[in-house]
Amino acid sequence: MAHFPLSKSRWLLLLLLVSAAAVSTAFLINLGAFAHDAAAEHIPRGLLFSNAIDEGNLLPVWVQSLHLGLGSPLFTFQPPLPYYAMDLLARLGLAHPLGWRVLIGGGLLAAFLGAYALLHWVTGRRWAALAGATAYLYAPYVLRNALERGSNETFGMFLYPWVLWGLLRLAQSPTGKRFVVASLLWAASIGMHVLAPLMLAPVALLVALVAGWRWRTPAPLLALLAGGVIAVEITMTTPDAIAAIREVSDKLGDRALIGVGTVLDVTTCRTAIAAGAQFVVSPICRPELAHIANAAQRAVMLGAYSPTEAQLAHEVGADFVKIFPADGLGANYIKALRAPLPHLKIVPTGGVDLDTIGDFFKAGCAAVGAGSSLITKEILEKEDWADLTRRAAEFVKAARAARSRLPA
Repeated sequence: MAHFPLSKSRWLLLLLLVSAAAVSTAFLINLGAFAHDAAAEHIPRGLLFSNAIDEGNLLPVWVQSLHLGLGSPLFTFQPPLPYYAMDLLARLGLAHPLGWRVLIGGGLLAAFLGAYALLHWVTGRRWAALAGATAYLYAPYVLRNALERGSNETFGMFLYPWVLWGLLRLAQSPTGKRFVVASLLWAASIGMHVLAPLMLAPVALLVALVAGWRWRTPAPLLALLAGGVIAVEITMTTPDAIAAIREVSDKLGDRALIGVGTVLDVTTCRTAIAAGAQFVVSPICRPELAHIANAAQRAVMLGAYSPTEAQLAHEVGADFVKIFPADGLGANYIKALRAPLPHLKIVPTGGVDLDTIGDFFKAGCAAVGAGSSLITKEILEKEDWADLTRRAAEFVKAARAARSRLPA
């Protein structure tokens, strides 16, 4: 499959070029012929709105002269924000017709960038996001509402992608900051047109519920954290591993170290780090992985089986050396290995359980990694997360006890 790498600045230029035709139309359109609703209704309303403000009415709500006998009573609850924006532009020197053009052009650009941000965040693919955002921008209904009607409902539509983006981010990680952002975006949509958010509400609710279920924190991970585990490795053999790393790091990165395992190539290494991996683990000794992790200031553990591989991993910049599989070698091998190479920080994986964990620390290991001996097949089948928490606590207790017996 062909790839077309572009820098961030070139991507921004590409986005502007793709949206230029629709945005520029707002400045070139014949208001009387093609934007008759805006020319006959919304621009005159903007003029009357500014007159009302000049007369001291800073919150014009239901005013018959503003309503002009057209459409629904938009001003029943609050004056739409676009009229405030048109008034502000007029006070800055842009006449109301030109101000309307500026608002429509800016709104189209905002809608396009919002759709791109939403789809890129969901899919992680820039070209797919670009295609989807282009389809949204040039959809006949969007362009007709923007360029022909130019109503306040249109400005609500411009914010739809941003509202969904805010709700999805909140569903993925319910933080106070994201709640504020989502609330402000929703409030802005309401401020544009009181009915626009109501039309979006069913879709937004469905999206939020599905996303909340999709991005709920995995129960096994919560069970491990409850048991005292402070570092979790998500291997690349896990389905959608990069997405999992991104989501878990976003949710729990302040409670535990979230890393990536079974990294075999430089592309995976870079992608995982970009997704939020705080450490990198590989079962092989590949120097390039250490260089990338070191440059990103991430801890890195390279795999080794022999003294030569272990020393090479150390020399190329590995913070730790992973001995895998350790069940066939045992703690005595690591003790013998560290005799001539005491500077190595060894981390065995495979064969580490409650019976052997003490022996590995006694042999001089810096840490240990546990997989199937901790998260057993039976626990996963029964979804017995309480038992997983109990076993995690036993591993943590055994590790602390073993380390406490080591000489200072």
